Amino acid sequence: GAGAGDEGGAPLRVSFGRIHDALGACLCDHRGVLLLYCLLYNNHHFLNFVLSKSDPESLLLPLLRLLHDAQDDLSNQRYMILVVLLLLSQDEAYAANLHTVQVGTVPWYRDRALSCLSLGSLAVIVLLRTVQIQLRFHDASTLEYATAALANLAPHVHHLHPYACQRLVAIYEFLAKKYNASRQALATGAGAGAGAQGGRQGPLQPAAAQGAAGRGGGALRRGRRGRAGAARAARGEPVAAVQCGAGARAQRGGGHAHGGRHAQHPRAAGRDRQGPRPAPGLHLAPPGHPPLLGRRRAGVGGRR
Repeated sequence: GAGAGDEGGAPLRVSFGRIHDALGACLCDHRGVLLLYCLLYNNHHFLNFVLSKSDPESLLLPLLRLLHDAQDDLSNQRYMILVVLLLLSQDEAYAANLHTVQVGTVPWYRDRALSCLSLGSLAVIVLLRTVQIQLRFHDASTLEYATAALANLAPHVHHLHPYACQRLVAIYEFLAKKYNASRQALATGAGAGAGAQGGRQGPLQPAAAQGAAGRGGGALRRGRRGRAGAARAARGEPVAAVQCGAGARAQRGGGHAHGGRHAQHPRAAGRDRQGPRPAPGLHLAPPGHPPLLGRRRAGVGGRR
């Protein structure tokens, strides 16, 4: 690799291979991770050199171990490790090469004894473990970087280790349960909101209550018409006889005050067809004529 020139203009040459090997040996704390991150992010020549190496385990194994141990705290170190993994996994050839490199044993993995697996399977296992742990802490940045790295590795996965498959199914079931619980909570909240709105508007009347209200309104209107007719009769205006209350219901219902559907007497039915009967002492007159009271009415065209 080449660096910046000195005062004489001669370029300063450094060995990317020696830097690569030194970084692999000192990746034990946040300082080595920060140096690796700066070199990969700011120098694309060094990034291409790292991606072209045939032994990716020299850098990736120390990074995965640091990520495995940096779950409870050291969030800044965890972010830098995930960004480095994201930069490396963007290269398709690098991601595909991870599944061709075999790892003997992994003594630093605490959840289960692992042996005879590929480097790609180990990367998937550690990233899934990171996702599952950070789901409890709701760390959005860690989840975003870890899932992005998994998405970069996914198209090139083959011969995945059985434990990696179990962790993948477990995280899928966990996310599916949280999704269904969120949907049920939203549906319950929407139903409760609709019920509260309906309660503010007031309960609906049953059909029987509405029918009773209609009958009560009809009786009130008939009573008003009866009082209006009496007032017009007192003023000498023509008015038809009006029956109110139980008598009117009995006449409509065939003599029963309860208004039931009973057969009417033929005479009563005939009277109903002939129209309302005039009140005693009061006779109907054609429109526009004065009322004719009692027996004082003369024949048509006659004299009084």
